[in-house]
Amino acid sequence: MSSETLHTSNQVWPWPDSLDALVAAPSHHTLLMGNERMRVVRTRILPGQIVPVHTHRWPGVLFIIAWSDLIRRDPEGNVTLDTRQLPDKPTPNLPLWQEPLTPHTVENVGGAEFNAVQVEMKYPIEVSRHTLKFRRLPDSYAIVRLAPNAAVPEWATKGDLTSVTRTADELSVVCPTADIPRDIDPGPRWICFKLEGPFPFSQTGVLLSFIEPLSHSGVSILTISTYDTDYVLIPQEHVARAVDLLREAGHGLL
Repeated sequence: MSSETLHTSNQVWPWPDSLDALVAAPSHHTLLMGNERMRVVRTRILPGQIVPVHTHRWPGVLFIIAWSDLIRRDPEGNVTLDTRQLPDKPTPNLPLWQEPLTPHTVENVGGAEFNAVQVEMKYPIEVSRHTLKFRRLPDSYAIVRLAPNAAVPEWATKGDLTSVTRTADELSVVCPTADIPRDIDPGPRWICFKLEGPFPFSQTGVLLSFIEPLSHSGVSILTISTYDTDYVLIPQEHVARAVDLLREAGHGLL
C-alpha cells in the first residue's frame, strides 16, 4: 500500500502543517486519540469520493476495516498507486506498516466504503515549535451553510472577522452570530482566537503549534487563514478548557 513515501526519522518534514490530513482533509480523517508520542487516525472514503491533497507525516501501523480500491495521485495528478493493479488485496484487520506519505490525493474507485485506522508513531522530526501570542475576538461566531448558487448576503460581510467560501457544493459563511437574521438557524456558537501575526509564507509549524494541544485533547476546531495570520474557532462551551490547554503549551493570551 505504500507509494510516494518518505523515511523521516531524524529528517526535516518539508511540507506545511496546513497539509496535515486532519487539517487539509477533515471530512475524511478523524482523530481518535493522540499524545506527544502517537496519534490514532480513522480514514473513511465513500465510493466516488476524492480526498483533497494532504500528507501523513508519521509512519505507523494501518488496520483496514473495510476495503475498497483506491487511486493515489500526487498534487500534479500523476498516479502513484492504483490498488486495482495489486496482485493481492490487503486483508482486513491485519496490521500493515505504512511509511509517511508526501502530498497526495486519494480517490475511492471501488463500490464500497474504504474504512481504516492508522496508529501513527511520532518519530523525532526536526520541525519548528512556536510559542504564540493570541487574542480572543469579542463576538461569538456562527458557521452557516447556504446553497452553492446563493448570493452573498449583506449580513455575511460585517464584523471584525467574516469568511465567505463558495464551492460547487455550498456557500459557507463564518460571521458574528448577532449579524445573522432571525429566520436563519445560526447553529452552535463558536468563539474565535486570532494569532498575532503577520507570519511569512515561508514560516512553517505556526498553525500546527497552536492547534495540536487542542486536537490532542479532543477540542473541535475550525481554522481560517488569511494573508497575514490564522484564526482558530472553537465551540463556545470549550473556551475555558481551550485557553488552559494553550497556556500549558506555552502560548499567551493577550
